Amino acid sequence: MRQTLDRPPAPVHGPETSSRWWLCGILIAATVAPAALLSWIVWRYGVDVPAHDSWHMVFMFRRFLTGDWVWNDLFGQVNESRLPLPKLMVFGLAVLTHWNVRAELFLQQGLVATLTVALYFVGRRTLHASLPSRLLVLAASSMLLFTPVQTQNPLWGIQFILFIPPLCLAGAALIAHARWSPWTRRIAALAACIVSMYSYANGLSLFALVPFIVEPVIALEDGPRERGRGARWSRAGAAFWVVCGVAALVAYFSGYQRPGYHPPMTVALERPLDALTSYVLYFGSLIYRPGTRRLIPFAFGMAELVLLAFVATVFVRHRRVPGLLTAAMPWLGFVGFGMGAGALIVAGRLGFSPDYSLSSRYAPFAASVTIGLVHLVTVVLTHPGGPPREGVARQMLAATGVVFAAVLVVLHAWASVAAMPEYRRLRIERLQAKAALWVVDVTPQPDLKRLVWAGSWQGSTADLGRWLDSRGYLRPPLLHDLAKATRDESLTQSFGWIDTVTDRPDGRLGLSGWCALPHRGEACDGVLVTALKPDGAEVPWSAVFPDHARPDAAASLKLPPSINVGWSASVKISPD
Repeated sequence: MRQTLDRPPAPVHGPETSSRWWLCGILIAATVAPAALLSWIVWRYGVDVPAHDSWHMVFMFRRFLTGDWVWNDLFGQVNESRLPLPKLMVFGLAVLTHWNVRAELFLQQGLVATLTVALYFVGRRTLHASLPSRLLVLAASSMLLFTPVQTQNPLWGIQFILFIPPLCLAGAALIAHARWSPWTRRIAALAACIVSMYSYANGLSLFALVPFIVEPVIALEDGPRERGRGARWSRAGAAFWVVCGVAALVAYFSGYQRPGYHPPMTVALERPLDALTSYVLYFGSLIYRPGTRRLIPFAFGMAELVLLAFVATVFVRHRRVPGLLTAAMPWLGFVGFGMGAGALIVAGRLGFSPDYSLSSRYAPFAASVTIGLVHLVTVVLTHPGGPPREGVARQMLAATGVVFAAVLVVLHAWASVAAMPEYRRLRIERLQAKAALWVVDVTPQPDLKRLVWAGSWQGSTADLGRWLDSRGYLRPPLLHDLAKATRDESLTQSFGWIDTVTDRPDGRLGLSGWCALPHRGEACDGVLVTALKPDGAEVPWSAVFPDHARPDAAASLKLPPSINVGWSASVKISPD
């Protein structure tokens, strides 16, 4: 006999007080504001040039279009992950936008926005709370998902893959509560797990998490209840998930190899204290301000783990309450996903540094833990079967939750403000990389280190750039004719000067000067130093990039003195 799952009551439609609607409007604005801020950051600081590992995608795309594509190119490893679905997404965007990298940046924002909306609907299914309370929790989730602290992600196109596994997890939670047949829900949830697995390595964890979200709902709705305490899992359902999980592991790790340039995962076993410290720091990456002491993120991480332990004890004490654990399972899934991701980061990166877990690129994973924790506290405080209102446990949890949330908001705002200069620095880095690529064919020694960090890729980056240029995918096209460029007035609308020329003991010529683009309010992206031969032809000497302040030059152009408009170069004098 089919039974109905105890869901949160539907909202009552009727006259509402103006104060409640005003409150809801403010909370909706608070939810949208972080998304608007990060979208503005992407629009303002995003640069249309591949960066770092994105050049691997260019390499794969070239093989795809030239007919050299093989099956292993789609499912082969990129670092630790197999990325067939992100590759297809990037290729589709490349065809539609002529490889405008900024499209990938906004795709990332679209995925985060979709995840935020999905969290709202999961909350509607699991939180016995009023609309303002649910919107308050959603605003907190939006703040953490659209956090400016994750400086390495918004301006790096391929990083949209980080948000696919949590989006699949939220999708699986919605599938669990859909009014579909049990096997339809299982198969749909399995599809979400497969998408997650082939989007990022830690997406494999969904095969361990999703069954505990889907099966309890199916059991309560379709299985016989025992003394009002819920029902057992279906044996067929449990067997289905075990078989699928084992098959996924075999398929994923068949032919798998640890990247040779990554430290072995056994380092964590050899240095357990460093591993534990790094793991706690991981939870504080959301509020970490680079350049400050590790004490603050470590203390925050410890506080979050203590609060998680407290919430866990409350659930253990009230585990017999019908529907309580079922409502909590999606949020326990987010906590488990984030904690598992942190464990993998520590195991795989501890050999680099114990502080590697503070890297801003991992902030979305740490956010999964905090988002799950905030929702778990809300589940406990609003569920009819939770601790009594007058009970000590409820009052302690409410007070602790409020203090934790207040500290989180303050520290997160503090870290977000400190992150803004990093976006400006990254924009300059990307612009200089684009300038280095633009002059790669006319510069004797192109500075390819500005394009990729992996030395093994530097030799092929120029060829990949030329291939993109041949497809019309570079804006502007590569510079092939220096003489033509010097006659193009549109390329000379800049301000700069060589103000120092010195003979060096090693026989080289030392040059220094400044350059700026006043109409952009920035330093120029790069300087191509040339020499004039007796016959009037220009010979390129070197491509250099502004790297230090020149307050005198900046002041003459009415630019802030902190902008690095100064440059210097050392060039070899040719006998010709």
